[in-house]
Amino acid sequence: MGRTALLLVLGLGAAFGVIGINLRNSGNAATEHQVGYHKYASARNLARTAVHARLRAIDRGESLTGRSDGSFNGGTFYTTVDTLSTVDTIAMNAYSQFAESTYTMRLKLYRYSKPFPVPTAAVGIRATPVNFKMQGSAVIDGRDHDPNGALTGNPGLPGVAVMTGTDSTTVMNNGGSTKITGTPKVAVDTTTSNPLDYVQEYLNNYDYRYTQADSPINSNITWGSADDPKIVVCYTPDTTVSVKFNGNCEGWGILVVHGNLNLAGTFTWHGLVIAYGDESVIQVSASVGTPKIYGALIMSGGPGSSFEMKGNVSMNYSSQALQQARWIKKLLAYRIMEWYE
Repeated sequence: MGRTALLLVLGLGAAFGVIGINLRNSGNAATEHQVGYHKYASARNLARTAVHARLRAIDRGESLTGRSDGSFNGGTFYTTVDTLSTVDTIAMNAYSQFAESTYTMRLKLYRYSKPFPVPTAAVGIRATPVNFKMQGSAVIDGRDHDPNGALTGNPGLPGVAVMTGTDSTTVMNNGGSTKITGTPKVAVDTTTSNPLDYVQEYLNNYDYRYTQADSPINSNITWGSADDPKIVVCYTPDTTVSVKFNGNCEGWGILVVHGNLNLAGTFTWHGLVIAYGDESVIQVSASVGTPKIYGALIMSGGPGSSFEMKGNVSMNYSSQALQQARWIKKLLAYRIMEWYE
């Protein structure tokens, strides 16, 4: 009986020992599995981080092609961009390592600007009826110019686009017949972009912001450059207040004015100019100096809004200046064309 009990105890001890070993091994396997998955997931996340980091670097003006290295949270990564990539298509490989785990992504992205209107004239007016007057040496030229004012010989646009035939007659009878160049000089085009459809994007992403307290803006200011266009916002809650640009001011990119816009001095803008008043009556005017716009201007206001040009103001369509403005880096977005991992 005693021998049987001893054997039973030894058997149970051996059984529990085996069970303990199996449980310990199972726990170790589960731990190793969890640690392995953590390393794999960390490497995968690092590769995705590498993609975002490289896109932001490209948008800041760093090299589009070549290799870029980085590290984060104990891991390393690098990306390569194919030399065949273009301004709107990017072929990228992302590689990462966390501990002994590695990860690779291959992708192709379409890069595009958002949102950006398509001007249909050197000056597009979304207000009807509109009060229109051009006097003195003021000109509007729908022929295509380069960003500095030289004619390119490329197809141009109408000089002015309005909403109705009655507004077209108003424009032609108040200086448009002799001071506007374009094919045609004045066009009826109800598709002129409505600033309210996209202007909030610019208000949220401005580089420079002014209010009515800053007007007149008359110091020697330069906003951006041809290679680095900017977004300049002038916001006046009271649309009856004018924002006046005077002095020797020059900018590249997108200029947004909420309220009245008054140009003077030697103000020069290369790109898109937007003057809008929601549904309020606004005024766009120039009376002194030699202000110039190379690109396009869109004006949008309530019935009775006015556009009055005097003096030596010059507004010239430029597809190249608009293209520069369209590719402001902070307005770019990406769409996936191919993604492999």
